[in-house]
Amino acid sequence: MFGIVNSAGQFVSQHISSVSQMIASAIAYTKGMEDARIQVVEERGVFFLQGYAPTAAAIEEAGRIAASIAGACICNRIEPAS
Repeated sequence: MFGIVNSAGQFVSQHISSVSQMIASAIAYTKGMEDARIQVVEERGVFFLQGYAPTAAAIEEAGRIAASIAGACICNRIEPAS
């Protein structure tokens, strides 16, 4: 390999990706979220929840799940499915 490898930067990137995957998996495997279509996107340390969920309760639950994993860095943009 040529060039300089910033191992700290790689670790942070892998960690953020892992957190996004953990959030997405936790939401997907939660009872009542079977019809939700939610994507987790990270930007500058903030995790955005985007997509659709069947009810307002499901939207709130997705936000709670994400916050329990990532802390306060959550922006919930999930909309109710029509």
